[in-house]
Amino acid sequence: MKRSSDEEKRQLEHDAAKLFLRCYEQQLGIHMRNIWHNEPNKPYVSCYQEDEQLDIEIAHLYASETEAMAVLGRPLSMQMQRDLADMAQKPSEHRLRAALERLLK
Repeated sequence: MKRSSDEEKRQLEHDAAKLFLRCYEQQLGIHMRNIWHNEPNKPYVSCYQEDEQLDIEIAHLYASETEAMAVLGRPLSMQMQRDLADMAQKPSEHRLRAALERLLK
């Protein structure tokens, strides 16, 4: 299970980096290429921005552990489903702020 979880995390990081680089290229017109994962993973991934190496730190930002489980398609208990429904009723700025504060801690 640990191995599968590590592989899933690595794939999520790769996909996040790829999406970031694609958006970066489109908005700034700067060519980005060759994403690779670092070992140890600090920073998580690197790539080339034209001829210069660029390191990218990836943060997974979810409003709660329950939301992360839902996004990843994990089974949710009835209580978790209720928690998600309650969370959805709160303003999105509040959810984002709480998640960012938790991540920064």
